[in-house]
Formats: sequence, structure tokens, C-alpha cells
Amino acid sequence: MSRATKIDFLPNGTGTGLFSTLTATGDLAVFANQMNGGTIKDLTYAPFASVAGFYTISVGGATLTFDMQSLSRRDRCEAAAG
Repeated sequence: MSRATKIDFLPNGTGTGLFSTLTATGDLAVFANQMNGGTIKDLTYAPFASVAGFYTISVGGATLTFDMQSLSRRDRCEAAAG
């Protein structure tokens, strides 16, 4: 995995994938228990470019979206990786 450059969410090669949600409370309760209700964009991190609308989910009139503006890289410790 030391040479990986991206994460491709299913279905492969389409640029976007779907995600489901489980339980939520408070302001996020409206987004709970949605099967394939959200979209998530594939992420290229070498080189990294910001991703507007990295993930989005809409239920009724409510929409939750997350824009990924930056990414911190942390090198893997070979000793810990076993």
C-alpha cells in the first residue's frame, strides 16, 4: 500500500459511490438509517486536490455535505505495521 494514490469507492471507476448511514441523534437524526442514500466521490491523494462535495446526503429538505479542503499525510511506521 506504500504506492497507493487513491481510494475508489464502489462501483469501481465511476468517480462516485454510494454510502448508507446508521443511527444518528440530534441535528443529524434526519440522516439516520438511509440505505445508499448518500454519494461519496473517489479521492485521489497523490497528488492531492481538494474535493468539493466529497460526500453529500439529502433527506427531505435537509442536506448534509462535506468539502475536503486539505489532507494531512502521516507516514506509516514499518515496525508497527508488523
